[in-house]
Formats: sequence, C-alpha cells, structure tokens
Amino acid sequence: MTIIYRIPSFGAGMAPAYPMTALGQTPEEGAGVTYSLKNIDFGKIPGQIGKRPGTTKLYVPTGESIDGLFEFKRTDTGEKYLLAFNDGNMQYWDDGWTTAKSGLETGVKFECRTFANRVAVTNGIDDPFLWDGSSDDEPDQFPKAKFLAEFRLRLMAAGMPDEPLMLQSSHPGDPELWDPDEDGSAAFMAFVSPDDGQRITGLLGLDDFLLIGKEESLYGLFGTTRQDFSIFPVDFTTGVGSHWSMKAIMGAAFFVGGEGDIYRLLPGEPPTEISAPVRSLLEGADRENMDRARAFVYQNRYYVVGVPLLDNNRVTLVFDVREGRWAEWTIPTGEIAQATIDDNTRVVFTKPEGSQIWRLDKESSKDDDEPVESVVQTHTISFGAEGIEKDISNVFITFREHEDAIIYFSYRTDRKPEWSHEIPLNLQEGSGYVTFKVPIGETNCRELEFKLESVDATEFFLLNSRITYMMKEVE
Repeated sequence: MTIIYRIPSFGAGMAPAYPMTALGQTPEEGAGVTYSLKNIDFGKIPGQIGKRPGTTKLYVPTGESIDGLFEFKRTDTGEKYLLAFNDGNMQYWDDGWTTAKSGLETGVKFECRTFANRVAVTNGIDDPFLWDGSSDDEPDQFPKAKFLAEFRLRLMAAGMPDEPLMLQSSHPGDPELWDPDEDGSAAFMAFVSPDDGQRITGLLGLDDFLLIGKEESLYGLFGTTRQDFSIFPVDFTTGVGSHWSMKAIMGAAFFVGGEGDIYRLLPGEPPTEISAPVRSLLEGADRENMDRARAFVYQNRYYVVGVPLLDNNRVTLVFDVREGRWAEWTIPTGEIAQATIDDNTRVVFTKPEGSQIWRLDKESSKDDDEPVESVVQTHTISFGAEGIEKDISNVFITFREHEDAIIYFSYRTDRKPEWSHEIPLNLQEGSGYVTFKVPIGETNCRELEFKLESVDATEFFLLNSRITYMMKEVE
C-alpha cells in the first residue's frame, strides 16, 4: 500500500500535531519538521513561505562609521527626519546630509526617543539634548542616561554612569522636568534592587508595566501615578544582554539575554526562552559584547535580531511571532547595527562600522545587485517508522504561481548520504497553484531528506509537500 506523508507544515496547521519549526530540532522532537530556513519570509497567507525582502542602498553614505540611526517624526506637523550619528555629528537627510549638532562623542551608541514633539538624544557621556527639527536645547535636569523608554506618558531613563542601579522618570509630558522636589513635579527616581549590585541593562515600556532588565534578573515598574508606582521582581534567573534588543510585539516583550539566548515575556508570566530551535546558530555568542545585539520589528509580527558572535561575526535571526517559527536571514551579510521603522512599512539599517544606510525592499529579491539565495531543508524523515526499510516513490511539491522562477530540488537518503544532482522545478507566471512530481525511486531506505534552493532574483511561494512510499514488511 502507498502512504501519503505530508511534511508537517509549511504553516497553516497542515498537521497540527507537529507545529512548524524552522531550525535546529532533532527528528526525535518532531519527525519531518523543517531543519533549515534561510532567507525566508513567512508571508501573510497562512501555510505559505517565500523569499525574504531584498535590500537596497538608501541615500549616499555618511562621512564616517554610523554610531546611531533613528527616524524622528513630529506628530504635530508630520515632518520626518532620518538622523544619523557619525564622526561626532548628528546629521539628517534633506537632499544631502545636513549637520544639526556637532561636537558629540564618537564610537558610542546613541539612544533616541521621540517625546513631546522632540527627539531626546543621549549616550551616557555627552550632555543630553532635545531637538525639534530645527534647534536643540540641553535641559539641566536631563540625566546622562544610556537607556530611554516611554511609560505612562513619562520619559524613563537608566544606565547613568554614576548611578547604574537607578531608574529616573520625568514629569508626565515634560522631558525637561526631572527633579522630584520641584514645585508641581511628579518626577521620581528609585534604586532597583540595590542589594544585588547588578546594573540596569535595558528598559522597555509595555502596556501594563515597565520592564527593567538587569544583568541577571528582571524587574517591573507597576502603577499609574507617582503615589502608587512600585517595583517588583519578575524573574531572578534571566537578565537582559542588550537594551537595543528589547522590543514589544503583540503585547509581549522580546529580548536577548546576557548569554545570547532569546526570550519572550508575556505579562503575568515568567520569561520563556524561544531560541532553543536555533541554538546551533548561536554557538559562539560573544557574551562579553552582548550589548551589541540589535533588533527591529518587521510588519508588526517579525522579531528580527542580530546577535554578536566571537571573531567579530554576527548572525541574524527572524522569529515569526504569530506562528512561532524561526528563519535565518543574511541582510546582506548577517550583520545589523541599527534599525528604525517608519509607520511599520520601512526598515532601514546599517552594517556594523558602516557608513552606508540600507533599507528592506519588499519589491525586490536582490541584495543591491546580487540575488537573494534562499534554502528550505527538511530534517531526516523516517516517516514515523525508524529503522524500518521503505521504497520511496515520489515527492510532490506545491507552489503558488506568481512569476517565472526556477527552484532546484535535491535529496539524499541513509543509503546514499551525498546530495543528488539538482533537479530544476520551472515555475511559470500565473494566478493558481502548481504541483511538481519528483521521482525518487530509492529502495531499501530508512530515511530521506530534501532541500529546495532558489538562487535567482525572483520570488517564490512554497505551500506544502508530500511523499509517497511503501513500507517494507518486518521479517
């Protein structure tokens, strides 16, 4: 008898008992799940995966290596400014790079936060300042913070060099008033568990509380006014490695821990490590420089994070928050330095120590001029019958028709461990679906794995696959 076996799923609950895991699981944890997804975008249609967006250069390069990148939008006028910090200058793009402020520190990370129609800029060394698009001022009370966040209409600050355990809050709506003793002030300052000696390493404002990351623990600031604000422990075993990896998506917090692991935290629950499926890609994480981890949110559902590795390498990973799936991206070399989002439609970034600004381009499948190469590779598939020989007949691959493309198919078995020659699957432009039948014809096999590769500058949309085989009788 011939049995049809579906690869659990390229999404959409094709086999709900085996949720899709993109990388890193062993066959024992879920036979048939996908082993590797590189340069894949999961798309808006459930059950579909396709090629990730390409990247294109944005504007001419700045003068020197960029230490910070931020998109400032005034809510009262709608004016937008793309700010770049390099060579001691804050510049913005206006048909060319215009210097808005000079004499700043070089080689340090700049922290920016839009607040009350101005952008607050600080780096823990220079005097902080506020800029409204034309002029700047330096409030006397503004702390020299490394980290900023917004919570309950307040600007929150931490990471002051002289007070690494202190959290400070501005007066609501006023980024210039930070003195709690000034008449009419509702500002406050508090030490976060000073007995443990752990410095604050990051802040993130969520709907119900302010998440405060320390080196090896998490705390939360709860309440609505200065009279009822309280700080409570959230977790004593998990810390934050990089403030700039902390992002809120769909009501949950995501961040990189001090060891390079990646966590999700839902309000009222302990943090959960979500990076187990991609642990092999995080081997060699540079724990001494974990504050170099950078993340951004793509399309309100993807957590895109660049984690520093030893030897000055990096890996870029993408987590689909809605469906809980991982992929690896090279953007364009797996390195992310800074990122910003304009109305969640545009993402711009730089490479570490680079002066060129790039943007994700949903209309392109190229990194500048080079095609984005994508790979889908399955785990070893034993069809739920490990150690039993099978005669494998065919693999069926289903795509949504979109544009002309060539996808290369190859496979290997436990009897023939070398990859087979590449078989081209020629997709045609259209609006329907197409299924390719790939003859395998391997006998007396116990296991099979296959991969699909796209090496040209065209999109593709993979939906599912199935395999026909005949199980041998057990003697």
